[in-house]
Amino acid sequence: MRYTLFITVICLISCILSDPEPDDLSIQVIQKVETGGGCCGGQRKDECSAGPRGLRLWATPPGTQEDARAACHDKGYSFLTIEDPFLFDDVIRTLRDEMPGLHDYWVDGSDDNGDMAWRFSDGSDMPLGSPFWDLEYHRPSGMNASCVALQGSRDYYWRDFPCDYLKPGLCVCGEVPRPYTPLPIICLGNRTFIFDRCVLILPYLVDDFQEARDGCAAEGGDLLRLNNPGIMRAFYFFVEADAGNWSEIIFVDGQLNEDGEFLFNDNSKVPMGSPYWQVGHPTGEADHLHYSTFTYLVNDVPCDLPSSPPPTTPAPTTLAPVVPGPHDHRPTGPFHVACEVPSA
Repeated sequence: MRYTLFITVICLISCILSDPEPDDLSIQVIQKVETGGGCCGGQRKDECSAGPRGLRLWATPPGTQEDARAACHDKGYSFLTIEDPFLFDDVIRTLRDEMPGLHDYWVDGSDDNGDMAWRFSDGSDMPLGSPFWDLEYHRPSGMNASCVALQGSRDYYWRDFPCDYLKPGLCVCGEVPRPYTPLPIICLGNRTFIFDRCVLILPYLVDDFQEARDGCAAEGGDLLRLNNPGIMRAFYFFVEADAGNWSEIIFVDGQLNEDGEFLFNDNSKVPMGSPYWQVGHPTGEADHLHYSTFTYLVNDVPCDLPSSPPPTTPAPTTLAPVVPGPHDHRPTGPFHVACEVPSA
């Protein structure tokens, strides 16, 4: 933005030589304003990376978390605060598609008091658990680290780091997309309203995927589709509230087709990568996915005897080297089944 300032000073000089002060002073100010195009208050169009739903991000130079916050402020942007799973998904997709490189990025959030009370800079509580944090490695750890960053080598799940580590930070250019809020519906009997649908947990356990699907069909429904960030977050709350009483995995919808794609039963595509999948999955070892009650994410760890490999192995969810987690073993059945069923 450029400003041109013209000041015309007209002094009316008194004819009386004994009065050196001017009788009148007239100042005319003319301001000419030229605004630039592009995103982020007139900055260059290519400075901010465009993501889903109008999200625009800019990465700061590497620095501490406070350095990143200050760099955002100096640009007139806001330091990224991720409060809901839909925004988390938007950010991850923007980093994958527009800002590749698998860097770690500072975002807003810290445990200033070391008491595991994670808060944003405005004092509000940060979300804990899935699908934000890397629960496979018990994050946040409760150690001395007290600032949060998206960890590129772990599919951008949150991890706690010492605040003085040098990393780029993420700034938001413009408005933050609003979260999607579904309308409530009525679920009858032993069905539970979870985010945007009625969910039924079968009252018995099963050994294999087809038996799970048949059980849901007998109830007039189908296996639960974890097909948006909201249902991922809400299902985590539902399962975590009764932690310790679940089988190692819960059967949900998602099966590998002959072309190597994971599809739901309605032929829509299963979302890939974070914030849905456990890091390093899918591997192609199993022809269906399931929900881990350890990581609170989906994976395709085989839960029955080895079979012939699928025709095509799906692409991995990350380009980074994958370190096997503590739960990469064959779960032993029988298992719970989650169905989505019609509302009233």
